[in-house]
Amino acid sequence: MNIGMIEMWYLIRARDMEIFKPDGKVIKFSLWADSEDKLYKILKEKNHRDITILKSTDEEWTPEWADSTDDLMTPVKLDPDPEDIPKIKKKENPFW
Repeated sequence: MNIGMIEMWYLIRARDMEIFKPDGKVIKFSLWADSEDKLYKILKEKNHRDITILKSTDEEWTPEWADSTDDLMTPVKLDPDPEDIPKIKKKENPFW
């Protein structure tokens, strides 16, 4: 930890412009940064816009809302697995 800097966890809502182009998608996530300036620099580099800091903490422990796993400590899926998407059965056309 650098003197004069406050290292923090941030809970953020921002528009990720790299997905669902061209409008982007609003996502909520946690990120650790040395300062708000560095946080905004990271988010700008990752092409995030409409940034809102929902919570922050300078505690040394990781707050519950910053965890990226569920109660079983398995990674949280952000995108649906293609196998989870219901298959649409092709109907035969009675006119052919």
